[in-house]
Amino acid sequence: MLRPFLFAAVLFGLVAPAAAQSTPLTPADRRAAMAYLQTQAPALGLAPEDAAELVVTAGHRSERSGIGYAYVQQRHGGIDVTDGRVTVALDRSGRVVHVAGGLVPGLTSPASTHAGALTASQALKTAAGYVGAVGTPTVPLTVAFGPDLRTTFGEVDGVPITGRLVYTALPREGVALAWELQIPTAGADDVWVVQLDAATGTERSRHDLVVTDLLGPAPAASARSLAPFVEAMPAPALPARGPARRVA
Repeated sequence: MLRPFLFAAVLFGLVAPAAAQSTPLTPADRRAAMAYLQTQAPALGLAPEDAAELVVTAGHRSERSGIGYAYVQQRHGGIDVTDGRVTVALDRSGRVVHVAGGLVPGLTSPASTHAGALTASQALKTAAGYVGAVGTPTVPLTVAFGPDLRTTFGEVDGVPITGRLVYTALPREGVALAWELQIPTAGADDVWVVQLDAATGTERSRHDLVVTDLLGPAPAASARSLAPFVEAMPAPALPARGPARRVA
């Protein structure tokens, strides 16, 4: 039997118990995390104006270990940089003890592109064609402003159809403005997240939030399938032995 699992739902289910054993991050901890990243900005290849747009989007402190975690999102012109996320770990005194993740340098590089010729509806129609989601509605129902910039187009089996503007890292340096579309297929058997170049509609990436697992009894092993393990092997040739001798 094929069982589809929505990755995000599984993830939230796994982290819920951990959240119950933690407390919110204090404003002082948030400031400490931001101050550390801003002092490290030159080493990270960030211009001062780029470092100024880093923002703590969430955080918590573990009651068991006492370590606090600040989740930092990189933005450019108020728009999320999808490849720019770091987690800053702080001890009980607010001292930074570890940083994981990565930030995108060179946001103002001449190689960066900021034009967005496609509308959200045009981008969704194009992306739906790429993943074969025939009949996906492309008329916007709601449009959000601010950092989220998310447009909704309805839903399929409770999974929303959305689009938002993001920046994605270019192979060498700089970033490109892109549309990030979430597209559930019929029955929500797949939930595609597709990124398109906002100027040309060229597909930049896609991944499926649904993981399909095959559950049920294992197929019976045949004699042929076990052959590599039970095949008779010739005994190694041993040197001839002479008559036994008794050692006094």
